[in-house]
Amino acid sequence: MKIQTIILMGMTLFSLAFASDKNMAEFIKAAKSMSGHYELAKDSHPSCSAGFLKFVGDKVEEGIHLGHHVFIGPFGDEASKQEEGYCAVDHAFSFSSEGVTQTTKISRCPAAHKKDESVATKTLRFKGNDVYYEIKESDLKCHFIKAKGGSDE
Repeated sequence: MKIQTIILMGMTLFSLAFASDKNMAEFIKAAKSMSGHYELAKDSHPSCSAGFLKFVGDKVEEGIHLGHHVFIGPFGDEASKQEEGYCAVDHAFSFSSEGVTQTTKISRCPAAHKKDESVATKTLRFKGNDVYYEIKESDLKCHFIKAKGGSDE
């Protein structure tokens, strides 16, 4: 019975890893098709600004940005880092063909840095020719509309 359980757990982990890779590939394909110049919609937060949607330095693993204020990544980064004398920083990504969500958790801080503990959840979503960006904890929401002829930088 234990061997069957171990095999089942292994198959489940393999399936989850495969699904995650597939979802990331779908996201990358969608993001490449959406790249270009975007204008800001009127319903956006004042901190949002227009700009180009593209991968950092044309390298997918380094992340994606839209203009100067929107960044998600790097995708190839370690899931967890503990800096000496500071807090642990954990990154988690959830990919789909419609976008990506990055959750960053700062925790396990020494007493001198306890105030730095936090969670940030950033989401970049594609819908039609529009792009939506949100930081859940701050209620910052940006709505971008693809500019006419905005496919080239």
